[in-house]
Amino acid sequence: MSLEELDSYLHNQSPRAGLRLYERFKHLRFNIKDLNVSSRVFTHWRKFKLIPLMPSGTWVNIDVFQFVWVEIIRDLREFNLPLETIAKVRDELFETFKFESKDIFDDNGKVTEEARKQIVDLFGAELADNLENNLKDDPSALDQFFKIFRLPLFMPIVLNLFFRKADHILLIGANGRVEVTSEEEYVTGYHELHESLNNKPIIHLPMKRYLLQLISDAKLVSRVEQMNILNNVEMEVLRAMRQGTLSELRIIFDPKDQHADLVYTYKGVVPENEMSKVLDRFRHKKHVQLSMKTNDGKTVSFEYQDRKRVHKLNGN
Repeated sequence: MSLEELDSYLHNQSPRAGLRLYERFKHLRFNIKDLNVSSRVFTHWRKFKLIPLMPSGTWVNIDVFQFVWVEIIRDLREFNLPLETIAKVRDELFETFKFESKDIFDDNGKVTEEARKQIVDLFGAELADNLENNLKDDPSALDQFFKIFRLPLFMPIVLNLFFRKADHILLIGANGRVEVTSEEEYVTGYHELHESLNNKPIIHLPMKRYLLQLISDAKLVSRVEQMNILNNVEMEVLRAMRQGTLSELRIIFDPKDQHADLVYTYKGVVPENEMSKVLDRFRHKKHVQLSMKTNDGKTVSFEYQDRKRVHKLNGN
């Protein structure tokens, strides 16, 4: 995917642009060696039909959605969730949206309040406005969009995570029930969420952890760089944090902006919650320069006005 195509989506989150982005992410970028499970375990899961949209008897090449899903399965197994229950989680997360105009619009051609909330949560506020404009401009074209728009729930969750700076959390009950919430909703409405899952034990999976894993795993660099989630500079910083080689990080903003420069110091492997804070800074794309010191005394500086490394300094 080119940066131009990605920028086009971010500045125009229309149904058509979203579908193009989705198709790009369906490219089979990963193979069995990229996964953090053995081929034996993955084959067992596959025979159990836990991996959606993967026909049997084919070579193991998967897209980014399947990659993230495999990591979720691995975590659920760490919690000793049975495969039968994980299959129910799969069914909920990969249930396909089937929209019709009457589900979205009222008699005046406006997106209903209920539909708008769902659209904003999953796709962003701009999509609701774009749908109204498209209905006004060309109702027949929108009907065609609804016919072909059959997107599993899991796909917009992943796209939101990568490109809309969303903070989705999966809450998974012992019976395989799934609730998708945000960090804010999780903090303010935990009681209601717990109640919706019958007040039984819940597994909490912050989706941001899978993004951190994907972009800080050295063996995935070449594949992830092609998706332009972060550039190679930001990925290098996160890898150093995960490896425990980063001692100081400076994030520098344009003096004309309202943001104050940030300085972080570290010793050893950086905790995931601290990595998550830095990741959020990177995803907002408001910084213009980075400077990082490693624990062997090297200093590396990056300038981002043109989104490329402009100089590298080694020394104390």
